[in-house]
Formats: sequence, structure tokens, C-alpha cells
Amino acid sequence: MTERQKSQFRPDRESSGHEHFSGVIAEIEARSQHHKDPHAVSIAKTLLAAANDNSWVNRALNSDESKKYSSMELAILLEKVVILHLIGDLWKLAANSDPRFQSALSKTQKKLEEVDWNQTVANIQDQEWQQIIGKRSLQTHLLERYQGVISQVVKPVISENNQTPLTFVDAGASGGLGVWAATEEGLDVKSWLALDCQKPDIPWILTCSVRLSQILSGEYQDYLGKITKLPSSLERMIANMQSIPIKDNSADIYLSIFTWYQQKGYKQALQEARRVVKPTGLIVVTDNLLWKNRQPIFTSPSQNGQLSTIIWTLDQEKNLLGPFKCMTWNSSDCTEGNIGKGLQKVRKTLRGFRS
Repeated sequence: MTERQKSQFRPDRESSGHEHFSGVIAEIEARSQHHKDPHAVSIAKTLLAAANDNSWVNRALNSDESKKYSSMELAILLEKVVILHLIGDLWKLAANSDPRFQSALSKTQKKLEEVDWNQTVANIQDQEWQQIIGKRSLQTHLLERYQGVISQVVKPVISENNQTPLTFVDAGASGGLGVWAATEEGLDVKSWLALDCQKPDIPWILTCSVRLSQILSGEYQDYLGKITKLPSSLERMIANMQSIPIKDNSADIYLSIFTWYQQKGYKQALQEARRVVKPTGLIVVTDNLLWKNRQPIFTSPSQNGQLSTIIWTLDQEKNLLGPFKCMTWNSSDCTEGNIGKGLQKVRKTLRGFRS
């Protein structure tokens, strides 16, 4: 990015607003140089090149709504604005099994083969980013995060202690993708309750999760199948995680990924998790964390927490033990991390319950 281009980014606010603005620009610039996906690189370069005092990019970055996100989240959401402009209702048609999907897919693939990124970004109207920035949360890496948490935390914990069919409560789930990750990791899933306060927005999940190169190659079909074809073990339920409408002692494992930070204090969510989990069961939470007096503080992605997975266990009398620090993640998709001492403590505790 040239000095002239940098001078064109003029945030409307000073101090923290300027820092946030500059942070987003740095994230976009990093994506333009280091992202593995060539389409993401092209979009980032075009966003940087197109930005000026009168651009929709500047208006989006200077909006009050933009402050709800971390720099990384906002950089990715701007990319999704561009992608949605390009693919239109493609994923809405797919989610609804609309017969027009194949025709729309062919047209989209042709667009991608001939795309002029400069013209695409220039044609975006304010209402397009206004429908996303401030109104949507980022839904990237959902399947990858479940795979990471289940393969590197849940599976090692339960492998020596529980071979029976497992019942999961997945609180704050988006579409119930975790059931596929668990099944692919070889877990015997009896039932998987995907609980959220609203119906999953399947088209938006697909927009966030499927790369443009996968639309061209046909690899999108695997993700589309997992989000739209429900296995018999999966049930989706609209409900509040602080008041889960199921019986006491119903679940072997309670999972929550990137949702507890949205709660006004986590104590009620923890007590509700304790209620629905069976004695000697697990409460597994992955979120951005800070620590104070050995207790977790759940933070939004825009704060300086460490993405971590912690576990509480319940003894035979359902007393809470923990939290145990089991993993700190080095990447937002939970593919790489550092195992904490808590993982072995959980395994030892569960062996003690069953000895």
C-alpha cells in the first residue's frame, strides 16, 4: 500500500477510533500479502486500492457499527460483503433446495472465471455493507473449530473412560455442524442437540465458510451436504442456553464454542450446563478468555483474550470440579494449539470416578 493510499484512510474519530481503524487496515493488508486463498488475496488488494475518502469501504470502517468487531473480524466481514455482491442468492437457493440453484451456480462459476475485482468492489452500494456490518456475526471455520476441539480435547479425554453412545448438548450452535466432526472422529453419537436462540442462517454460514475456489472446483458440495442434510442423531432447537428445555441429567457432554462471551455473566449458563449434564459428565467451553483469581473472564473477540478450551467435570454428586485449562489455540480455526496441564487432570479425574 502506497503512502498516498494510506493518507486517503481518514477515520472520523480520534484515539481509540483511530487505533481500531488502523488495525483493520493492517489486517486487510496482511490478508493481501499472506492469505493462502488467492481470491481472498485479490479481494484484500482491491479493498486497499479502492479505499478513499468517498468510498463505501471508508464509510463502513468509520461507522459506529464497525466498533462491534475486532480488527480481524471486520476485515473478513468486508471480504464477505464483496463475496455476497458477487454470488447473490446462490446459497439461499441451495439451502432451500430451489431447482434454480444449478443455473445460478453455473452463472456464478462463469463470473468467477472472468471477475474484474476493481469493478466488482466499485459497484457495491452502501446498503450492501449496511446489511452485514453491525447486523451479522462472523460464522467462519465452524466445522474446523468443532474438529479441533473434539479431536484434540474431547476425544483424548473420553477415549479411556467412555465407549458408550454419547449424548451431546451443543449450546449456541450454528447449524449443528459439530455432529459431523464428532462422527468423523469416530465418536459414537447417540444424539446431538444443537441449541441456539434463533434459527440458523444457513446461507450466511455458507457465505462465511465456503471459499470461492470451492465453488469453482465443486468442493462446496461436502460443506453444503453437512449443513443441509441432517443426520438422524441431530436435533436443532431454538432456545436460550440459560434455560435449556430438557430434563436434568440428559447429556454426557455439554459443548459451547464462541458463545459464552455473549452472556451477561457466565454463572447462569454454567449452572444450566451443570443441570443438564449427567454425573461424571463434561462441560467443554471454547472462547476468548482472560483470567482473574483463577477464574475465567469471557471476552469478546475485540478484546485481548486468549482463545482457549476449558473443562469442568461433575463428580457422582454433581459437584463442579474445575475449570481445567486444557488448550490454548494459536489459530482462530482451532487447528493448532498448546495442550494445557488441565487435560491430563481431567483424564485422571474421570479415571478416578470410574475406578
